[in-house]
Amino acid sequence: MSTEKGATAEGTRFSDFDEDPTTTRGLIWGYRAGLLRNMTTITRVPAGTLAIYPSATNYVEVNREGRVVVNKGGFTSEHIPLRQITTDAESITESLDQRALLVLSFDDFKCDGSIPMTGDLRMQRNAIKAYAETLAKPKIFGGALKIILSVGNVFAVTLTADVKNLTFESAPEGDKAGSFTLILTQDETGGRNINWPKAVKWPGGAAPAISTEPNGDTVLTFVTIDGGLTWRGFLAGKDFA
Repeated sequence: MSTEKGATAEGTRFSDFDEDPTTTRGLIWGYRAGLLRNMTTITRVPAGTLAIYPSATNYVEVNREGRVVVNKGGFTSEHIPLRQITTDAESITESLDQRALLVLSFDDFKCDGSIPMTGDLRMQRNAIKAYAETLAKPKIFGGALKIILSVGNVFAVTLTADVKNLTFESAPEGDKAGSFTLILTQDETGGRNINWPKAVKWPGGAAPAISTEPNGDTVLTFVTIDGGLTWRGFLAGKDFA
């Protein structure tokens, strides 16, 4: 699988770093070679492997020195995001390509063509002809479900079990608003329910009933304006036919 070239700090660009299924096994993540470009200098990063943390959400990225590194705290400013990997005690349970998670500021474009990644995308009076949001498909593990806003803005979840611990993570900080859409689909058994976080506030003070029919679907939207301390939740619809 290939990817469009993207920009990061000081004009550095990436072109590959695909996951390598031949060297990925257990708690070892393998990656293919990639190119880094900083102005007129091109550096080839060889293919390799990386030991990742067990029972954790791993954030794999390329640092400013051109090394592929991993941490458990989230993607680092001015690094190139590559992969978000969820593990259990012995193996990878989910691997999400995050190479397009690049935040640019038009204020930072330079005459030499470099594009530092130092702020948010800012647009004023621009007409958007085509628009898409990143779709993520997180899974339920041990009754826990994580919605991580750094991954996308639309989340499609198949309810294979009751969700007893639901968390919303990586909300925009400061005076920025954040929102996302959550699409819930019951599995063929149905009857799965969700325990909503206390931070979620609903119209009238009561959480809506989600579809519990086998294969039934429910669409909800959530908005925060205080960095995720409070979320306003809305039922968009359910049992679409």
